[in-house]
Amino acid sequence: MLKCAPVLTETAYMIGSPEPLLQMIVDGALRADFDVGLNARYLLLWLKKYADLDPGLADASVVTLADLTPRAKILTTDRRHFSAYRTLAGKPLQCVFPPID
Repeated sequence: MLKCAPVLTETAYMIGSPEPLLQMIVDGALRADFDVGLNARYLLLWLKKYADLDPGLADASVVTLADLTPRAKILTTDRRHFSAYRTLAGKPLQCVFPPID
């Protein structure tokens, strides 16, 4: 499972601790290879394109990561935003929306 630092930060906040995520990285269950610095231009362009939806850095990073990994599927509970988002080239995203109780 690929992740990026902005998503890891949001997830750690939501679950109340970064330790489980860091352990998953140590165990090899998660990879956090995405470099925000190397992808900053793409991120800026994408954020401007979707400014009306007020996306954050985490959303922009996920879309960029998905664009760089064409067979990737995005696991998210944010159906509203990720149903509307596209890559800069206009390609739809492959999303998995788990049920929310």
